[in-house]
Amino acid sequence: MLAIRKQLEPEGLIPICYGTSLDVWPSGMCCDAGGWLAYYMREDKERRKVRIFETGPEVIPSTIRDQEAYCMDVLEHCSEDSMGILRRKRKRGNKQKNDSQP
Repeated sequence: MLAIRKQLEPEGLIPICYGTSLDVWPSGMCCDAGGWLAYYMREDKERRKVRIFETGPEVIPSTIRDQEAYCMDVLEHCSEDSMGILRRKRKRGNKQKNDSQP
């Protein structure tokens, strides 16, 4: 999807699908699973998986740059509880890696 978008954007073309929507972002797991799914992410709504080549009423076609900026902003403003849980998991994972090294 990204390769296609990089070719279309200079021509002023943006496909109207979830993959180009301002509030959709692929996770690492979605990419590992073939890249056909991504997360619809809104600060005021629950996150859910969507198929990147499908369309819907909430699709907001955007440039790659705008989509990246929006999604990074949403991730930075996640609730403290959710981010705290993520931080604890990362710290445990790093500690386990350090403990297993000689």
